[in-house]
Amino acid sequence: MSSGLVLKAAAGLATAGLGYLVTLQLQLDLGWTPAQAAIGMLPQVVVLIAGGALISPLITRVGLTTAAGLSAGVVVCGLAVYTALGRFGYVWIAVALVLVAVGMRVVGVVAGNNVMRGLPENRTTIGAALIDTASEVTIGIGIALSGTILAALFPMR
Repeated sequence: MSSGLVLKAAAGLATAGLGYLVTLQLQLDLGWTPAQAAIGMLPQVVVLIAGGALISPLITRVGLTTAAGLSAGVVVCGLAVYTALGRFGYVWIAVALVLVAVGMRVVGVVAGNNVMRGLPENRTTIGAALIDTASEVTIGIGIALSGTILAALFPMR
């Protein structure tokens, strides 16, 4: 159960920071309006919605443990693409968003399965609440950390 919660929390922490940084970059660096920045996040949203049909066959084929490792690796690759190439234009930002979304979609399913397998049947609602809580808390922490780091590096004048 704890491995599922840790996986979900770690991925949530990473992607929350990415989402915050990307929206700031699109607006402050590329000069997009807030509405345009929201539209710029659509590649991630589309993958998260559309990716559901592909997850079960992947997990059936490779197993939960391998799927967890692959998905975490894809999230890290997406973050690396953003870090290394994000300043070279929106195309690289979109690639990073897609990679992170692909990894996150699988992470969510794997984490949920791990948590639910570790609980008796009459406690699965607690497991669902724990998954959501782990995700929400780490999203808040990821945004707070990203904002704090940016404020320290680029103080307001």
